Amino acid sequence: LAKKEDWRILLQIEAEHTKFRQLDIHKVRADGEISARQAIFRNIRALVNENEDFALDLLIGFHPPSVAVQNAVVHARPELFEAFIFAEGAIRIYRKIWENVHWDMQQLPEIRVPDLLYWEAPSNTHNWQLKIDATLEVQNASFKEFPIPGANIGLKLELPEALIIEPVTLKTKQGDVNARVAFSFSGIPNCTFSLDETKVPLDVMLLLKSINENWKEFLDRITLHPEARLACNGFFDFANSPTIQINGTLLSPEITFRNAHLEKV
Repeated sequence: LAKKEDWRILLQIEAEHTKFRQLDIHKVRADGEISARQAIFRNIRALVNENEDFALDLLIGFHPPSVAVQNAVVHARPELFEAFIFAEGAIRIYRKIWENVHWDMQQLPEIRVPDLLYWEAPSNTHNWQLKIDATLEVQNASFKEFPIPGANIGLKLELPEALIIEPVTLKTKQGDVNARVAFSFSGIPNCTFSLDETKVPLDVMLLLKSINENWKEFLDRITLHPEARLACNGFFDFANSPTIQINGTLLSPEITFRNAHLEKV
């Protein structure tokens, strides 16, 4: 070898009952290439954890440390992608995204991830960066108590700075509901959200409570007709004394607030 870095190992992998960080791997197949600079595993096909199906390419860089997931198509809980994130701060934020989402294990989401990139950058304030572009096709899930019979969701994560969930298209028998949510983690962390005007009836109170539990006491005083429709946008932050703003239109055949009853609002 002309240089000690000029070596490369090609291999084919086939294994059962192994483990990669949080992934309990029942069986896996892949093509591998390892050198002094990086390890590349292509055409990975794996069955993991609760019989969740993974198909992806994985690139691990050594100098500087980095992990890239490409061309991923999986039927699994998105929480499992935590296995490819190594900084505790990044893991905590990533877990927060999914902690109130409940999945039907018989109808796991289909997740497509063209690119996930995690790398360690000593010059950065947090010493790490995480970028994820993903789409999710969801069935029979829920966010807190709000049911999600079906949804198409786009996820763009650029940690430690921001998270954008767009589009959010909720699928119902009466039609689609479109929304957008964005989080900023710079300065005082905050969230902006919008819900497009729709002719589809929703449990509006339950939806608003799921956005921010601090609104529950006020919202419990309001009763809406089941056919109520809502279009809104809002903002709230996560300061010790949080700022909350919400603007929009509400159409309802009737509404009750405390002892007041209004019709055709």
